[in-house]
Amino acid sequence: MRSIWLLLSLIPGASAIALGRLLGGALLLVVGAAAWNLALYARFFLEVEDLGPLEGLGVANVELASFSVGVASILISIVWTWRLTSRKRRERKRHATDGALTAAHDAYLKGKLEDALGAVGGGLKHDAHDIDLLFLDWQLSTEAGYRRRARRARRRLRRADLDEKWIWELEREEAVGGRGQA
Repeated sequence: MRSIWLLLSLIPGASAIALGRLLGGALLLVVGAAAWNLALYARFFLEVEDLGPLEGLGVANVELASFSVGVASILISIVWTWRLTSRKRRERKRHATDGALTAAHDAYLKGKLEDALGAVGGGLKHDAHDIDLLFLDWQLSTEAGYRRRARRARRRLRRADLDEKWIWELEREEAVGGRGQA
């Protein structure tokens, strides 16, 4: 599977977008596409005489500069994809989210709601799409009365829970308690 992601990374930013890094991936895609388009334009349509006053500014070799930026964007995309799909990173993320869930449950059972919310927030820093942490964040925020945080957690949970592991529980809670709860 990693080889497919690396193959997709030959299009600058495409694999990052597919892996959920939308803003950075889109920026890399735009920069890479613009650089390659400028390199092709300079190669086939631009003459050195057309540069006029820009020739004195050191941009006489637009083709080489844009080609370099295009190649750099592909290399950045490959390295970024390599890091995003590494086994060590996935293992670290899983370990951190499991630890955060355990700490949040322990704190909640001891009656320390703020500590539980802090543990959930720390776990979400490691994996913002972990549905168990998002559901627990929604529950704890609702109980603590943090309406804005609860709404954000519910919205993120609806987006991330593609297998509908917690959606039915969320809908049941909202039906029983009313939608104004969160």
